[in-house]
Amino acid sequence: MYDLVIRGARIVIDGQGVLEGDLAVAEGRIAALGAKLPSGCAGEEFDARGLVVMPGAVDTHTHWGYRKEFADDARSDSRAAVLSGTTTAHVMHRVAPGDLPRLRDLAIGAASLDFVITPAVFDEATAAQIPQAIEEWGCRAFKFYLAYKPSPVSQPGDDWNRLTDGLMMEALEELARHPGTFAFVHAENAEMIAHGIERTRRSGGSGIAAWEQANPSLAEAEAMQRAAVMCEHAGVPLFFVHLSGGDALNMLQRVRRDLPSVRAETCPHYLFHNVEHSSDAVKFSPPVRHEADNAALWEAVASGAIDCIGSDNSNTCSSAKSGDVWSITRGGPSAGILLPLVLSEGVAQGRIDLVRAAEVTATNAARVLGLQHIKGAIRIGADADLAVVDLERERAVTPDALGISSDYTLYDDVTLKGWPVATLVRGAFVAREHELVGAPPGGPRHLSRASSPMA
Repeated sequence: MYDLVIRGARIVIDGQGVLEGDLAVAEGRIAALGAKLPSGCAGEEFDARGLVVMPGAVDTHTHWGYRKEFADDARSDSRAAVLSGTTTAHVMHRVAPGDLPRLRDLAIGAASLDFVITPAVFDEATAAQIPQAIEEWGCRAFKFYLAYKPSPVSQPGDDWNRLTDGLMMEALEELARHPGTFAFVHAENAEMIAHGIERTRRSGGSGIAAWEQANPSLAEAEAMQRAAVMCEHAGVPLFFVHLSGGDALNMLQRVRRDLPSVRAETCPHYLFHNVEHSSDAVKFSPPVRHEADNAALWEAVASGAIDCIGSDNSNTCSSAKSGDVWSITRGGPSAGILLPLVLSEGVAQGRIDLVRAAEVTATNAARVLGLQHIKGAIRIGADADLAVVDLERERAVTPDALGISSDYTLYDDVTLKGWPVATLVRGAFVAREHELVGAPPGGPRHLSRASSPMA
């Protein structure tokens, strides 16, 4: 006897394609797949005829506690995420030494989905906690920022990072002593950017195009190459976060020739926004670039050059975007946009198919995070983390439509086609018809290295 049968759906199955049939859930896991499972075999049935069942999205890139309290973001952003089909969040945070257990417990008490916390290495103290983070807290990855370093022309607030190349090399050598760990790298040359911002501001540049000019693609490409050389020397797998365009993709191709274990992510704003049409509110580091970069990134998503798409959610309110492009806050609220944007701009526009959409939003991320046996794909024995999607449903993006706590979105009034009508975490409905209806069984889980049989 199953707990739930989802009937008559088009089911996206890794390695097999899109198959029409039924899916059964028992004790929170996928228990059976078939063209037609017996009637009366489950305590509950869900009619999914005309709908698509995909693995719930595994968001490779989100920030809780960016400008608000960590627990508040864990609560609001995770709820917005599950409303739109995300079931696992990878949270990257500047964790103070010894503070990860506290943050973990806050998230367990507030979130609506399962999560991974990856601490950043940005000074001697955070580098020193690597062994403890791996052995006691179960961390699989660490984030390294190559930007935001002090220099004679650094802008206020852009000089907090004390990570030197020497300290990064030392930290990578420590990671190498723990097989299965990853380096997540924000690749930008800090000195080149600080100089570019100072020079562009002095010349009177303004607006999102000036921000892109001040943060040149060369700064991203150079830092990627430097990080790859260090990771290759240490023997540590490398994951590049938020690639912004064609020059970064070209460098990705170059470094993969010598270091095959390099993975890379882009984000919805780099696929959708550009300096030709977007407002100053879409200020990110690295910046959104040009329409040609949007096209190059979609081609890379389709070809497999890009492994994952992560939201880079950084919850802010519109007051943080008041002022000129030099003074407003980077980032923006992106919880809940990941799967709808990929379905609308990717699948509905014919850029990618459903199988590829599942790979870049779920399957590949689970592999990177070492969760491939329990997350990221529809297979017998995996957690029943599912997004039930209506590919024809259209919605205009608003804060209410996404369910975010912010008073604006980066896609205000853009109409997207393809939205989840239900989300399940470990077999339980947590959202239906864009309303929260439940919680993960037993509460949200912190997914450590021990969560994966491959650890």
